[in-house]
Amino acid sequence: MIFENLKWTGSVELLVAEVHLDLHNCYDFASFKHDIQKRELILIWRRGTGDWVDASLPSQFTLNFFDVYHLKIEPRDHQLPFTEDDCLEEFGFYSDAETNEDPFFREFDIDPNWLWSFTFQSKAEIVVGAKLAKATLAS
Repeated sequence: MIFENLKWTGSVELLVAEVHLDLHNCYDFASFKHDIQKRELILIWRRGTGDWVDASLPSQFTLNFFDVYHLKIEPRDHQLPFTEDDCLEEFGFYSDAETNEDPFFREFDIDPNWLWSFTFQSKAEIVVGAKLAKATLAS
């Protein structure tokens, strides 16, 4: 996958247009939209409301995936509270769609064929493979 305007700097940290986004502490996962015919996936995140969250951060951002060729959504752990559904636990990569290994994180030497994994505190997981990923910041 080609990253057009973003860079992962940690397992929960994303750099977009020189803005550091902490997806675990400062943003809540809000929703996703999958357009099957266009082969596009959009993940929508909103700035959290905690008193530790910097109010100058963008109010929302989206991760847009184009030419999606792989999408898998793993279920949440039903024993965990629903409040854990919007909190990212970790971002990582899978080197192979058929792997049974845990996702791993790497900041450099990223293979464009690797799948992206978003695992939430509820243990739900979104795994995506696409040709292009692009982020959009809202004010």
